[in-house]
Amino acid sequence: TAALGALASAGDAGTAVRVLDWMEAEGVAPTLVSFNHALSACAQSAQGEEGMAVLGRLRAAGLTPDVVSYTSAISAFSRAGDVPPVLGLIGAMEDGDEAEPNGWTWAATIAACERGGQWQQALALFAGLREAGGAASEAVWNAAISAAGAGAQFDVAVRLLEEMRSAGFQPGLRATNAALKAAAAAGEGDAALTLLSRMRPELAPDAISYTLVVNALGRCGMWEAALGVWGAMLDAGIEPDAPALSTLLRALTAANQTDTALGIFDAAHGAGWRIARTSQAVSAAIDAAAAQADARRAVALLGALKTERGPAAASAGCYRGAIEACAAADEWRAALGLWEEMVRVAVSSSLVPDARAHRAAFRACRAAGEEEAASRVARLAEEQGLPLVALQEDEDDH
Repeated sequence: TAALGALASAGDAGTAVRVLDWMEAEGVAPTLVSFNHALSACAQSAQGEEGMAVLGRLRAAGLTPDVVSYTSAISAFSRAGDVPPVLGLIGAMEDGDEAEPNGWTWAATIAACERGGQWQQALALFAGLREAGGAASEAVWNAAISAAGAGAQFDVAVRLLEEMRSAGFQPGLRATNAALKAAAAAGEGDAALTLLSRMRPELAPDAISYTLVVNALGRCGMWEAALGVWGAMLDAGIEPDAPALSTLLRALTAANQTDTALGIFDAAHGAGWRIARTSQAVSAAIDAAAAQADARRAVALLGALKTERGPAAASAGCYRGAIEACAAADEWRAALGLWEEMVRVAVSSSLVPDARAHRAAFRACRAAGEEEAASRVARLAEEQGLPLVALQEDEDDH
């Protein structure tokens, strides 16, 4: 049982099940605690079907599952966003007399709906739970607010935050970040700033918090405020990650502050920041160069990434941005060359040209009167399911 406890913490479901097998083979009857440890390992590793098998073995051993057993099985499916089995298990708990769902059980159920893309179902469960007087759990409130954030329901998320405080609970980082995520999706820059300011002193914002606020500000064109939030994050001693840097660069690019974006990227790269050598950040910098029609800069950024980290480090977004930069600069040969390189690399990797890459290469060739090259791009695009009409459409891809 002690070994199973360690395996539960490590999330090693396979070994935990083998230990159960060994116990039975040696004539040692696993206890409810033993089975619950195995179920916890399944939950940690999102092994829902394995968890159901363990639950079946628990019953076959003449034991009755308790709330920990059910909650662990639900969590195993919840972590994978597998909603139907979760709803089946919570329904069995409500209809049966083996165990009553607790706050953690409901939180895992609501989270499963969110992860499965069913945020409406998650909020409906929460509403029903409140009506029945069963929402008296910080975990349940956090799960519901997270679901509202996942559904970009900013007004709902903020209302739930206030109601959570009124109910005597302090919103956690997950819930507050969910509200910030909803604010970013809605482009509510001022509201995001207000939420950020209200976090302290009870709750310390993390890199995700600051990044979401920068995103919200960028979506509504408040680039100066976005820079201020970035500075506040650095002043707070929080090390930015690649999503934080790329979000700031894209916010600045969207506001036509491409020189500032590239300057920040250069400073981060020059300071030796590891995040400035990630494909995510380099892709954002390349897009800034593309917005300036600076093909030379975009190609140089792509080349530097491949030199520093190997050809496989460049993402589809890096290539696409460089192709678009070349197309914007009327450098059709460079655009076609990068597109061909992307196609070659795709043979041995998952780096496949997307619609924007095909379209940029096609238009660059056609604008230069290179119909044969344009036709070659069009043929491959059609093979990948992108019809010629899509390449010719005049639309804003950004």
